[in-house]
Amino acid sequence: MFRYLLLDDTIFSKIIDKMADHKEHYITWLMSHSILTFEEAEAVFYFQMNGCLAINKLMSRNHCSDWKKIQKTIDAFIKAGLESFLIHDQRK
Repeated sequence: MFRYLLLDDTIFSKIIDKMADHKEHYITWLMSHSILTFEEAEAVFYFQMNGCLAINKLMSRNHCSDWKKIQKTIDAFIKAGLESFLIHDQRK
C-alpha cells in the first residue's frame, strides 16, 4: 500500500503539501540556530522534504536491497550540508 502512495505523483504532491502545513517549527528552529534567512530556511525545508520523498519513491520502485545504508548516507549528506550554516555557540 505504502509503495503505491509513493508512486502516485498526485498523492506525492499532497504529502508535501501536508508536511508543509507543519513547517513553521522546523523553519523557526533552523533560523534561530543558523545564519539562514526565512527564505533560505524554507527552501531547505522544501528541498529536504522533496528529496526524501523522491529517494523513497526511487528505492521503492527499484526494490532497494539495503535501505539502511542508503538512509545513513543521505542523513550524513543532509547533516553535513546543514552543519555549514549552523551557529555553534552552545545553543540548545
